[in-house]
Amino acid sequence: MHVLLEREGWGTNIKRTYRIYRDLGLQLRNKTRKRRVKAKLREDRQMAVGPNDVWAMDFVHDQLATGKKLRVLTVVATFSRYVPALDPPHSYRGEDVVQTLGRV
Repeated sequence: MHVLLEREGWGTNIKRTYRIYRDLGLQLRNKTRKRRVKAKLREDRQMAVGPNDVWAMDFVHDQLATGKKLRVLTVVATFSRYVPALDPPHSYRGEDVVQTLGRV
């Protein structure tokens, strides 16, 4: 706000600008830039050379017409695109993930 006043030609002290700003109850804040974390490049990823060689897993989120949220654990073989597990319970815990992976 002080910079804008300076650009317009109002030569005021920054403390005075802040006091008026606070007395008026203004809520304009300086935007702080979010620090973006660069993705770590992984050297250890393997290319799949045959079926059941490398698997990938991920959660897919969706919402039903009733408003209930649904999370689906998907496990995919990256070479053949075969899906050995597609598990859609309404709530998922860490034990459930371990149990599904053990079953697959």
